[in-house]
Formats: sequence, structure tokens, C-alpha cells
Amino acid sequence: MQYVKAGNALFWTMGDLDAQLVRLFGRGVINTLAHDEGCASTLVRQRIHLAATFAPEQRYPDVPFARYRAVYYAARRTGTDASVLLEEALAKGWHVRELAVIGKRGDLVTHMRATCPGCAVSWHAVGPVTVQGRAVPCPLGCERTLGVFQVR
Repeated sequence: MQYVKAGNALFWTMGDLDAQLVRLFGRGVINTLAHDEGCASTLVRQRIHLAATFAPEQRYPDVPFARYRAVYYAARRTGTDASVLLEEALAKGWHVRELAVIGKRGDLVTHMRATCPGCAVSWHAVGPVTVQGRAVPCPLGCERTLGVFQVR
């Protein structure tokens, strides 16, 4: 958990600093920042967007940065406020998988969470509403049905 908190703090700090540099020197500095930071310019842009979108009081140290990124893109797809969607996602326990499908094929999403009775593998899947009622075999091939997709 300490690594998650440290990684989040690093991403937020870099996002804030990169955003300040872009405000001072323009968007042309993004590729230079990416080169100097040893990452892709896409990651620099994502950090800047997230730092500008979420206020410091919404940056929870135990929430992974990937969830903030998923909330940001889901809010863009649906046209909702990212701050409101973040609070809803945290209250309802939505993970990146649930957030990744919001706004893509309507808001109805099917879920399946099960444990195989044969090999005890746990599985959580999210899919479009078109797979509702579809049985899922065990991914490890023990020839048992793991579960059925349902709308929550």
C-alpha cells in the first residue's frame, strides 16, 4: 500500500509541475518533458489533464492513479463532471473495468463475479449488455461453469 501512495503522490506532483511548465512555455514543451522524464508524451498529457481536473482535496492517497484516469475518460465520454463521477465511483466501489465501459454502449453493463467450484479461481468480468445471461466457463479449463453475466 505504501508503494501505491508513493506512486500516486509522485504522479500528482509531476502532473502539477508539468501543468505549470505548459502554462509558462506552451504545449510544445510536452515532448521535452516526456524525454526528460523518460516516459511517453501521452502519459505527460494524462498527468496534466488529471492534475487540472481533480482538486488536491480529491486526490486520495489510497486510490490508484489508474482509477482517476478511468474516471476522467468516463466523464469525458458521458459529458458529466469528473468530480461528481469520482465520488459516485468511490461510493459504489467501481473499479477501472466498470468505469471503462461507462458511456460506450449505454449505461447498462453486465457483471459477473464468481469463484469456480472446481479449481477455486476467482473471476470478475464486465461486459456490454449483449452478453447478459451468457454462461462463462472456467478460464483455467476445468470444464465447469464459472458464472452468468447479470445486470446489477
